[in-house]
Amino acid sequence: MGIVSEYVRNLIAKQVDDNGLVVWYDPDGAYSEAVEVLDLPDTTVLRYDGSFVRLRWEIDQKKLMDSEEPPRLVVYVPMAQEETHHALIELEAAGVVMQPGQQPPSRNTRLAVVARNALKSVLGDETAAHVEKQTEAGKLTLADLNALADKGGEISKGVIALIFGTGNPQEVALSFLDSDRFDESVIKKEAKGELEELLRRDFGFDAPDVTELTDLRRRFARHVLMTDLVSGLDDAVPSKLSSVPVASTPPTTDACKALSKAWRLRRDTRESYVAAARQVEQEFGLAALEFDPKAIEGLETFPIIEKALLRHAENRLLEKTDLSARQAGGEILTLAESRLSRFWCDVEPRLQARWALVASAAEVLLEADRVEQALKRAPASVTGMIKE
Repeated sequence: MGIVSEYVRNLIAKQVDDNGLVVWYDPDGAYSEAVEVLDLPDTTVLRYDGSFVRLRWEIDQKKLMDSEEPPRLVVYVPMAQEETHHALIELEAAGVVMQPGQQPPSRNTRLAVVARNALKSVLGDETAAHVEKQTEAGKLTLADLNALADKGGEISKGVIALIFGTGNPQEVALSFLDSDRFDESVIKKEAKGELEELLRRDFGFDAPDVTELTDLRRRFARHVLMTDLVSGLDDAVPSKLSSVPVASTPPTTDACKALSKAWRLRRDTRESYVAAARQVEQEFGLAALEFDPKAIEGLETFPIIEKALLRHAENRLLEKTDLSARQAGGEILTLAESRLSRFWCDVEPRLQARWALVASAAEVLLEADRVEQALKRAPASVTGMIKE
């Protein structure tokens, strides 16, 4: 039994111990499932199932009202007291009534109030008050509250932790980016605002005024990927990207970079990452921009990064530079070997094939340099060769 259900059980048990007979009205049916498993010592639990005549008959058959003392009896009625037209007035007179808003507070079964009281000793007043508001708004059921309580510290994320199965911001954000499988629950529990707050607080994403979760997902993906790119470029950001909104604080920037990496590297989410990266790359026209090769050597956010580095390496192999062939070939070989196992080479094997070709060409260049240096040291005459 969950924490909140156990708290309700104890409320009922206390009233039974003190008063014997309890008539429990539940107009919202918030506790209908809990009643099914309600088990109190030496206590009969009866439920109204649409007929007060049948309910009275059950009480008579069990001879529960034959004694001068009130029986240990709980009568659960999933409707408002005023809707019964005093059908159970003699039971109410013989015992006590429990229902939402009932006084004293120990007989008040309003779910939001019960949730706050059950959880404040575990979570503290502030978090418990937050859960109370969510419950009052109809976002959390008794089962939801029990599930949240089982998550311990994650309950502070409230309905978000319930929907996504975790309160960890990275896991929530990744699940949201990967697919729309949680969208229906977000809409049903009216949790879009709380999701936006999590994305703002933990990832520096100021959500625009959009109504569709699909649009929110697309914009958040753009925010995460562009933050990953721009932060990686450091001072080498192309002028056309200088005004792109990205995370602005070190913690949110780091969170976006970690999220981008996890999204990219996890096998179960890489497909959605590839689609999002290609879309964002096209939206910002990244293929038309010039990137500093040194600045992008450690990046792999977009496929254009891989292609830009490939062009750089291929051009270096063809051009004449002041560097020795050994130095130029060594640098290109190191770069090529480091890129062979990168993300986009795995996604697009043809890129891996091009890097392999570049690596082979660099090795040829190095070998040619070795031969050239050996020839320079070779004897100039046959006599010299014989002497050696």
